[in-house]
Parts: sequence; structure tokens; C-alpha cells
Amino acid sequence: MNFCPLCHRDLGTGTARALVPVSPVVYPGVEGLEVHGDCLAAARRGEFDVPLPRGPVSTLVATVAVLLLVTITIIVALF
Repeated sequence: MNFCPLCHRDLGTGTARALVPVSPVVYPGVEGLEVHGDCLAAARRGEFDVPLPRGPVSTLVATVAVLLLVTITIIVALF
């Protein structure tokens, strides 16, 4: 990769880099990912942990999906 997987900027030649070990199950054949040194420090401080927004639409969709699943289960059980 030629970019930092944390900030998605180019891993230019003048920046400090760090090699982060990765799981061989997730990244087979890869020893580690190269990241900017300052991005790694920010990630360790939790600055890259951005919670996903959970709005009323996603809650509504989840509710409809559960109701649909329960309805289908009841119909299948009756026949």
C-alpha cells in the first residue's frame, strides 16, 4: 500500500513511518501495515475511534426487519 490505512494520505518519503503487525488470518501473507508515526500515536490515544451514527432510520429499519422475521416464523410454524 502506498497510503496510510488510518488517515488515507500518501505515505510520502519524508514522513516517519511505523509498521503495525496484523493478524495472518485477516491479512494472509502480510507481516504488517505501514502507517504514519503520528497517525499511530493518534490511534493509540483513540482519536480514530469515531462511533457510527445511529439515527431513527436505522432503528426503524431494524424494527421492521425483526417484525418481518417474527411474522415469517409464525406463518411457517402454522403450516
